[in-house]
Amino acid sequence: MRKLSTSAALVTSLAVLALSSAGCHGPRAQARSEEAAHAVAPASVEVVSLRFAAAQDAAHVLNKTVGSRNLRVQADSRTNSVVLVGSAAEVELAKRVLAQLDVEVPKG
Repeated sequence: MRKLSTSAALVTSLAVLALSSAGCHGPRAQARSEEAAHAVAPASVEVVSLRFAAAQDAAHVLNKTVGSRNLRVQADSRTNSVVLVGSAAEVELAKRVLAQLDVEVPKG
């Protein structure tokens, strides 16, 4: 697992960039993006590598069970990893669920 740190300024910049690329401009769009960034400013970003479970399947289960508007879950098929972005508590909960999903299934 790799842990990345983020800042609210980075999240705000990304939100402004996303709205700008979507055709939203001006102070009103920037204010909305800053509000959105502060509402979901992540405290924690983690990349969890999986050994047995498929990242797409695990991300789907997480989104259906512990996903919230403040927890972002994204699968990376190339590395078979799941990226978690959210509060430290939400990320820890998601990691516990992933640990229970990422088990070898006996054949037979």
